[in-house]
Amino acid sequence: GPGGALYGANAVNGVINITTRSARETMGPGIALGAGTEDRTATLRHGGRLGDAGAWRLFVSGFDRGESELEGGGPADDATAGVRVGGRADWSNAAGDWTLEGDLYDHEVAGDVVLQGGFALGRWRRDLGGYGRLEAQAYYDHTDRVNGPVVEEVRTWDASLQQALDLGRHALVWGGGYRQVENSLTSPPGLAGLVPEERRITLGNLFVQDQVSLTDAVILTVGIKLEDSSFTGTEVLPNVRLAWNRGDGSLVWGAISRAARTASRIDRDLTLPGFLVGGDFQSEQLTAYELGYRAQPAPNLSLSVTAFHHDYTDLRTVSPDPAAFVPLRFANGGEGHTTGLEAWASYEVSPGWRLDLGATTLDKEFRLKPGEIDITSLASVGDDPSWQVLLNSRAQLTDSLELDVRLRAVDDLPLSGVDGYVEADVRLGWRLENGLELALTGSNLLDDSRLETGDLSRRRVFGRSAYLTLRAGF
Repeated sequence: GPGGALYGANAVNGVINITTRSARETMGPGIALGAGTEDRTATLRHGGRLGDAGAWRLFVSGFDRGESELEGGGPADDATAGVRVGGRADWSNAAGDWTLEGDLYDHEVAGDVVLQGGFALGRWRRDLGGYGRLEAQAYYDHTDRVNGPVVEEVRTWDASLQQALDLGRHALVWGGGYRQVENSLTSPPGLAGLVPEERRITLGNLFVQDQVSLTDAVILTVGIKLEDSSFTGTEVLPNVRLAWNRGDGSLVWGAISRAARTASRIDRDLTLPGFLVGGDFQSEQLTAYELGYRAQPAPNLSLSVTAFHHDYTDLRTVSPDPAAFVPLRFANGGEGHTTGLEAWASYEVSPGWRLDLGATTLDKEFRLKPGEIDITSLASVGDDPSWQVLLNSRAQLTDSLELDVRLRAVDDLPLSGVDGYVEADVRLGWRLENGLELALTGSNLLDDSRLETGDLSRRRVFGRSAYLTLRAGF
């Protein structure tokens, strides 16, 4: 579900959190090599101590990915290769805990598209005793993309501050931030481009969230985030959650949230002379209703079930000029809802064997607002399967040998007529006492060739592949 109250606009259908290791956990040299029928990868890493209470690490990685295959046969001319170098340092002193990290990358796609960029990030944390914990973060990110005569540059500066407070029955988190994005896209006359070519966007935000223990078993969470953008205006993103711990190890919870997908430069500034002009596209809005249940009926069995209903409005459409049909404009003429269920269960068959079973359903009903016209027939809402099922088996065969098997079944894509499928992946891993790990992975083992999307620009077929990896840490 949405996470707008903490993460802001565009955290609409979910949030992905990526947790990285502290440099203290990766001291010494390490190597990872991989080769397969489609990919080749290599990573070298080394780390060490930084004073009495810190650590550092440096890394370099590279990859070479072969061409995919077109639906009608033949290569898709999309081979990709690249290299990335970077590092991280973590240390502590009387002022608090510090992290400094960054990297640089250079990628090339099909010999025509060049992606270059990098980032630098600094983070500071400090315990304030009875005043909780304070965290400040700042980063700079730059991305350059060259696609023939089209050149795009993005520069981002971001700073944020937040404090977490434990106030008895209240667990309070508050904070704010400021971001500045400079974007430019240069394209030859007569081709699609952004007008104006350069734009600076600023974004400020304030948020607060209070987790209130109404009783020992019932917790109410109330949060709100305010974002103000120089490009799209102000968004108000509230969130209310109620959780009941029933005392038998089960939890019942419900949530109502509001989220927004703010307009991008594509939505407002994309222009193709004589065909498409920029408009006044507004943010897409979502109100999400969720109800969940989690339990551990037995020591070796846990499960989670979530039902959701998402109401969307102001979805993107492409509207013709009322008098002459062209030029076209992006508009907010769509609305509708999705309803579904997500369920997951984990069963430990034995100390060395675990089964995970997951399933999702999705029902979509979208329409145009009264009086609106969309020449794309609401293509912006996508084409999704109505159900998916996933079964994972993780088995420790011996002290050094492990076997992972994943089966997945996916329903048809209803709009594009792409058939559903059943597929399997298998991984066999061998861990040696000296820190070496070998693994052989087979993917898409049941089909020679399979189409997974109806998008005309992405109609690639996938089939069997194998991948061998070697990892070592010293």
